Amino acid sequence: MDPVLVLLVVGLSASATVLVVVFLRGSAARARLARLAGRHQAEALSTLEGSVLDASPVGAALVDAADRVMWVNEALCQFFGVTRAELVGEAWEDVVRQRLAPVVEDGEAFVRRVLDAPLGGPEARSECHVLPSERRPNRWLEHRVVPLPHGAFAGGRVEQFVNITALRSIDLRHRAAEQRLQELNRALVDLAGRGTLSAGDTERALAEVAESTARTLGAERVSVWLRTPDRAALALAHHHARSAGAAPPARDRIGAAGLPEFYRAARVERALATSDACADPRTAEFAEDVLGWDRTGALMVAPVRVHAELAGLLVAEHTGEPRTWSPAEQQFAASMADLIALALEARRRREAEVERDESRSETAHVLDSISDAVVRLDGEWRVTYVNRRARAWIEEAEGPIEIVGRRLHDLFIGVESDPSFRALQQAVRSGRPARIDRQIDARGLWLEATAYPDAAGVTLYVQDVTEQRAAERSLRASETRFRTVVESLTEALLITDLDGRVVYVNPRLAELTGYRPEEIAGRDALDLFFPGSVHASVRESLERVAAGRGATYEGSVIDRGRSEVPVSVAAAPLRDAEGAVSLVLHILTDLSARHALALEEERYRRLFHDSVAGNFVTSVEGKLLACNEAFARMFGFASVETAIGHDVVGLYPTEGAREEFLDLVREKRTLRYRESEFRRVDGTTIHIVENVSGVFDENGGLVELQGHVIDVTEQRRLERELREAQQLEAVARLASGIAEEFHGLLSAIQERARRLGEAPADDAPGYLDDIFHLAGRGLAMAEQLRAFRRPRGGERAIDPAEVVTTVARTLERSVADRVTVETRLEDVPGTVVVDPALLEQVLLALAVRAREAVGDEGTIRLETGLRGPNDDEAAEGSFVIDVVDDGPRITPRRLAHIFDPAEGDLLNASLPLAQALAHRMGGRIEAESTRERGTRFRLTLPLQPAGHGAGAEHADLVVLLADEEPAVLSVSGRILRRAGFGVLEATGAVAALEAAERSPQGIHLLVADAQLGARDGGALVRELRERHADLPVILTSGDPEQGSRQARALRASFLAKPFGPRALLDAVVDEIGRWQRRTRSRSSNGGDGRR
Repeated sequence: MDPVLVLLVVGLSASATVLVVVFLRGSAARARLARLAGRHQAEALSTLEGSVLDASPVGAALVDAADRVMWVNEALCQFFGVTRAELVGEAWEDVVRQRLAPVVEDGEAFVRRVLDAPLGGPEARSECHVLPSERRPNRWLEHRVVPLPHGAFAGGRVEQFVNITALRSIDLRHRAAEQRLQELNRALVDLAGRGTLSAGDTERALAEVAESTARTLGAERVSVWLRTPDRAALALAHHHARSAGAAPPARDRIGAAGLPEFYRAARVERALATSDACADPRTAEFAEDVLGWDRTGALMVAPVRVHAELAGLLVAEHTGEPRTWSPAEQQFAASMADLIALALEARRRREAEVERDESRSETAHVLDSISDAVVRLDGEWRVTYVNRRARAWIEEAEGPIEIVGRRLHDLFIGVESDPSFRALQQAVRSGRPARIDRQIDARGLWLEATAYPDAAGVTLYVQDVTEQRAAERSLRASETRFRTVVESLTEALLITDLDGRVVYVNPRLAELTGYRPEEIAGRDALDLFFPGSVHASVRESLERVAAGRGATYEGSVIDRGRSEVPVSVAAAPLRDAEGAVSLVLHILTDLSARHALALEEERYRRLFHDSVAGNFVTSVEGKLLACNEAFARMFGFASVETAIGHDVVGLYPTEGAREEFLDLVREKRTLRYRESEFRRVDGTTIHIVENVSGVFDENGGLVELQGHVIDVTEQRRLERELREAQQLEAVARLASGIAEEFHGLLSAIQERARRLGEAPADDAPGYLDDIFHLAGRGLAMAEQLRAFRRPRGGERAIDPAEVVTTVARTLERSVADRVTVETRLEDVPGTVVVDPALLEQVLLALAVRAREAVGDEGTIRLETGLRGPNDDEAAEGSFVIDVVDDGPRITPRRLAHIFDPAEGDLLNASLPLAQALAHRMGGRIEAESTRERGTRFRLTLPLQPAGHGAGAEHADLVVLLADEEPAVLSVSGRILRRAGFGVLEATGAVAALEAAERSPQGIHLLVADAQLGARDGGALVRELRERHADLPVILTSGDPEQGSRQARALRASFLAKPFGPRALLDAVVDEIGRWQRRTRSRSSNGGDGRR
């Protein structure tokens, strides 16, 4: 069955809910409705319970014309926590007062508004707040009354209650936001109106901003950070905490390098707001590292920008309940940051104003304190400023008058016709400074004005130059007299004023500098004559002279060609007639000659002290007078100061070595490339090459020694290792060649013997002859090998061709297969007296050098004779040995220093030693190198006539040998006798004393063992020296340490056992040579050299 009445909710808006009652058309429907409204009203109401009205969210109560509640829907019951049974059938007024008002806030007002509400229209609406309970939630309801004009309920109405809780919440939030915005605006207006921001007091302004920000935003801490003066970081400028126990930030300085994300965000965002600063990548580092957070919190950072540049930060911290910063609060923080920027600008303006005021005050004070007058005129010649001095002059001339603001024409009548004013007008028109002189006849004054025009007017600096003009007249009067005197001086004279401007120069200064006097008059002498290095001295002298004192200094002057001439300057004051200092007299003395000498001395000093060689100067007694650092370092001194004064005699290896060295210097006066052995101060041995010159007095006596030494210890060690390696290589090649030769001979002998056993008897003699011939060849080779082991003596007369042949054979066995060794030996009428071992060592060094130069292919020639490199005759009495190779040419520069140890290379490392050994033999080595003829090293030795030998030289010298071993005595005696010495042999100390007594020639050398039975060698030495005071001694021992110590105590040489023949002969020859030189030295000084 179709319903006859439908109450339909058709719309709900923010302002009203429209309830439409739709009636069905037709008389049948109306009759049905009448029955429902009359007799069957209860059924009609029952039908309404299931209609859409009961499901509507709008609370509704159907009240009839008698003001009784006919029906209520479920929404109304839920709103007020009541039931239908409690309301239906009751009077509406009772329902409102008893059921609804008790659960509504302000129930009495609610009753009035509901019961007095008119029907329909906006004015029929009212709001009420339903208090929450267990049966009802918290709600805001809007009450409306809708009349029912037709039908069964005609004259009735519908009381509606619409749930506006959501709308009310939105409205409350809008009102709260509006109130918050007003609060923020009031805080900004209040802070801006205080005047602190514009007062320039930045510290106070920051404190007020931080306090207002913390109070307004409810932040626990607010800090202000400002850019440091160097713009490298931001520093904490102020910190405000709402609670007393709040800690300040962990750091007080932050840089961009440590917080890149934070800085990047701060540069571009107006306000940097986050509800969780530690989780936000923009602020995480700042919150944890700078603020020291270890918890979740909200953070707001507002950048402070001045002229679009980041000048600081305003930071607000909230660490309580979770918080989200509203847009209004972000805008507030940004506005606060703008206020900080205004405060910074105000401070800068204030500082600029203070600086400007101070500058103006200081300028006015300075201008008032100077003795010159200062006047400022505008474009209409009106006076805008005068200082104290200018005011005094004007009032002195015109009387007390008002000056500032008046035109120049009013102050000085007729000024237009004054020449000085016309000159001033010309300066203003040209825009260039001008100087104007004027003499005021009435008062006898001379005034000098300097005009400086500009766009706004002109500034005049006026000086009283009356005294200056008088001084100039006086100066001109005396100038003629002065010029006559000074122009004849040989010293250079310069006269300047106290400011250094040239007043006069005499002809000598013009000659010294190359300027004409008229070119330099009036110019600044400081810039014209003196280089920058002496400007301070010149200014100081001018100040001293201005104070009435003289001054002297040394420096230089610059001539016309900008060259510096060293001079000494004496400056003195020149006074005027009143005794005041007016000019400065500079007397310049040319020091070129003295400086040249000093420069030469400095060059020598640098050459002496900075050389890599050890330079030294010693007295004859052995005192070290001077040395450089290289010498001190070479001999183990801590410093040059420690070395000076040291006795160098202790540096020689033996006691007599110093005397031997002095004898050589007296004899040769200059020693070149002398290789010697010395001891450092710590006792270690060093090898040096020394070049020494003696300084002799007018009587020819040696007074001083000068020279330099080069440490070749390391070089000698390397050479020794190289020689040993070369010797091992040569021995290996020699052994290989000899083994091949012997293998061939033995194979041939073996073959001949086999055939001999198989041959008939008639053929046996032929095979035996072959065997004997081959064995003879083997014996000859064995004899040659024995020659290498044969004892070598000291200096003796030899045929150098034998040594050359031996070296050539050795060289042939050590060169490559494609290297040819040639010898060209000429018969020479005479011999050379040398140590064969030394000669062999020199030739081997030259030969090895030639072998390394040619490499795997080439030719090496060894030549002897009397001819020179170009087949010319050599010097008379000299013998030459040439070692020639066709290896690469030596450059002239390297050839010039090939014997210098400091310039040597690996190929030529042995040449300095070879040259030193050649000098020791009395000869020399020369070198030449060309592309056509290769490289030639020539050894030149003194040639002895035929028949001259070492035996003749030593025939009258007797050596006493003392030892307990007869075998040692026998072998040593044979060695020395073969060298030409007379020999006495004694077994034990007693026999040695008896032999010395019996010798008719005496003894010239003792060679004794350190232990001679009951009496040691030391006792024997002391007894013999009581009879022969200067007896040279060689002590021998099998204990090197003990023996050498005993030898030093006895002032003797030492020879360690076991020793070879060559070592014995070298030691004897060296000791005899030293003794002979000492004897000759004493003879030349008037002593007796006999024993």
